[in-house]
Amino acid sequence: MKLAKKRGIKKVGKIVTHYMLPSSAKAIRVEGFAEKKGREVSREILSVTRKGWTFPNAKPGKNDLVLGDFWAGNVYVRKQVELNVSGKIYLCSSVIGMSFEEAEFLLSMFQNKKFKVNPSVRQNSLEQVDWAQPTRFSRKGDLISVGFLAKDEGFFDLQIKEENGILTILQMMQAMP
Repeated sequence: MKLAKKRGIKKVGKIVTHYMLPSSAKAIRVEGFAEKKGREVSREILSVTRKGWTFPNAKPGKNDLVLGDFWAGNVYVRKQVELNVSGKIYLCSSVIGMSFEEAEFLLSMFQNKKFKVNPSVRQNSLEQVDWAQPTRFSRKGDLISVGFLAKDEGFFDLQIKEENGILTILQMMQAMP
């Protein structure tokens, strides 16, 4: 809390601890309260670490603030956008090349399982996707790319196409720690 205050976070909204498996690394994330402007939600984030929590010889950086065995870099601002599907709000890191309404339509289709799957996509992997945790939506021409967090750890990137209101998952990339 002292580090957060000294780094400029006036009011702490949330403190999250991380244990980054399969490594032995640990960390603390301090978040300020969310500020909302239209659909954009931003919050200040501060990452805190401690001697012995990361790599064996890890040390504070030149510009890190040190208090005892703990240190923190500078606060950064995480910006997200709100998507509204059936009255429920979902936070997403980015919507690029499409309207918010198009992203909401896609999210609704995924949540209602209204999509087809290319035969090259492993069907059992879809059960691991957390459809309530969208990370990004982007369109470049006909190519649509969407991201979701996994139910446990990691994330999924999906390449999809939409024709006449029908979604087809063409490819799926899964990243797990």
